[in-house]
Formats: sequence, structure tokens, C-alpha cells
Amino acid sequence: MVNKNIYDAGMLEVTNTPTNKTMDIAVRQLLIYPTENCFVTLNGSTKEIFVPKNMWTPICVSSYYLCYSFTIKTETTCTAYWQGWVN
Repeated sequence: MVNKNIYDAGMLEVTNTPTNKTMDIAVRQLLIYPTENCFVTLNGSTKEIFVPKNMWTPICVSSYYLCYSFTIKTETTCTAYWQGWVN
């Protein structure tokens, strides 16, 4: 039997108010593509990660760390695309 819950993806409208996204599954690999420069935190952390605009950026690639949510914000407004995998 094939596990169909190995991938999750979506799109968010991002502003200067932090937007939290809880994913349907916990992922090991997370990519984010914002249309403006953004800052991301993982799993409720206070450590911000800079994500440059207009490029897919790997945020989390780990064999042991699971990411179940992230928070994203920008100084202006933008659209951010994201995708994550379990394996």
C-alpha cells in the first residue's frame, strides 16, 4: 500500500502581520518561493530565516527534524508558494 500523505503544498498571501501555516503532515523537506523578501520561523521558533524573493529556497532538509508549521512575514505584501515532503 502506498502512503499518499508524503507531500503537502500550498499558497499563502503574506503581509507584515505574521501568517502561520500548520501543514497537513509533518515534513522533512520544505521549500518556499515568495514574490517579495520574507522572514520565516519553523515550529513556533523565534529564530527568523531570511527567504529571498523570486527563488525556491530550501528551509528545512533533514533526516531527523520534522517541520509541522511555519510562520512567514514580509515588510510589504506578497504571495508565497510552499511545498514539503516527508522523504
